[in-house]
Amino acid sequence: MDNNDKAISQKRGGFWTTLPGVLTGVAGVIGAITALIVGLSEAGLIGSTSGLSPSPPSSPPSPPNSPPPAAKVDQFVGRWVNQNRNTDGITRVEIQRRLNTLSVHMWGKCHPTDCDWGTTTTDVSDSDDGILSITWLQSFKEEAQEISTLPDGRIQVVSHSHFIDNSGRPDYDSTHYFEKE
Repeated sequence: MDNNDKAISQKRGGFWTTLPGVLTGVAGVIGAITALIVGLSEAGLIGSTSGLSPSPPSSPPSPPNSPPPAAKVDQFVGRWVNQNRNTDGITRVEIQRRLNTLSVHMWGKCHPTDCDWGTTTTDVSDSDDGILSITWLQSFKEEAQEISTLPDGRIQVVSHSHFIDNSGRPDYDSTHYFEKE
């Protein structure tokens, strides 16, 4: 800057009297006030209501290392085969996701081919706790099941069978383990 420019700048009042100077100054003050408010709030000096308990969170916090619900749904989806190839119970399970619905298709041991139990559905949110609860109504029995994921990547199907055909057969429980195909 030569002497002429310095003289003009001094006559006008310098950088802080120009529009860019004023905007820079205002931005600096706003930034400093914001930093002060955030700091005081984090220190608990402002923003709390004395004598009142804080409002509860809108949803309970997830336990540490807990996968989000979508991850739990993904653990169920797939084609599964009973790890006991000689089972006389459920032989195969296929679980598919369609939007907000899980579709569960099962087959049981029959001869010469497995019996198709058909398909039942449950809401995707049913998987949030890592367990699907479904019920099958067959002509001779009701079967309530809980399908859960295991840490080793398998699924477990726990069934309670209740006979409704007046045969007098006692109810029974069974547990089967499935591997992904």
